[in-house]
Amino acid sequence: MKKLLIFLMFNFIVFQFLNEELALSFETDFISSHPLLKEHIFIEPPSNINLGIGLVPLGAVKNKLFIGLDVFQLNWTFSFIDWEILSTTIGFVFPQDNTVNAKYFLALTKPKIRISKKISIGLLAGYEFVIFPNLTSFIEKNNYVTPDQPFSSSSFVYGFSASQYLSISNSYNLKISELFFKEHYSVEKTQSGWNFNFSKNSQAFDKATVAPSWVFLLEIALII
Repeated sequence: MKKLLIFLMFNFIVFQFLNEELALSFETDFISSHPLLKEHIFIEPPSNINLGIGLVPLGAVKNKLFIGLDVFQLNWTFSFIDWEILSTTIGFVFPQDNTVNAKYFLALTKPKIRISKKISIGLLAGYEFVIFPNLTSFIEKNNYVTPDQPFSSSSFVYGFSASQYLSISNSYNLKISELFFKEHYSVEKTQSGWNFNFSKNSQAFDKATVAPSWVFLLEIALII
């Protein structure tokens, strides 16, 4: 499934780029043949709203590798403001020992200030949901117990972000972003007060291995 998504995204980018280049070539040839039309050409003003899609080729959660897909971005730029209103990311964590891997879903907003035309820095905030597929747990409260299921938790996140822009063409930019944020999910209780229990795992299991930590992500996105 991951390979299919990457393949489709790559083909979409190539198609859009080639389509624009062909249209631009035709327009240039036509105007060159009819120079008097130049003063009647309507030039569409640049939009302050842009969409984006990209990859997270490199990230770290503690000492674990994070790789993901930035499936959607909604960006607004105006004057000195560069605000990524919403971005959604699906990610996977691969530990070296392959004992406790994780799947992530992130929904973030990133208001930034443009310190130059190509660079912006600012904050980020959002919500994350994380699941550990090969770590079994159940929750209990007032003598009620749920069936065993993969451990999962969620919380708000807060941190910092920075972005750099590289122009590809008149309509496309490549945005490289660095994200650094702190997780706040609990390994003790759910948000409704139920207690997590990991007793059916190894007696040597340490909750610190799945505890929240600082996260670093490197994003590369195509902005349309």
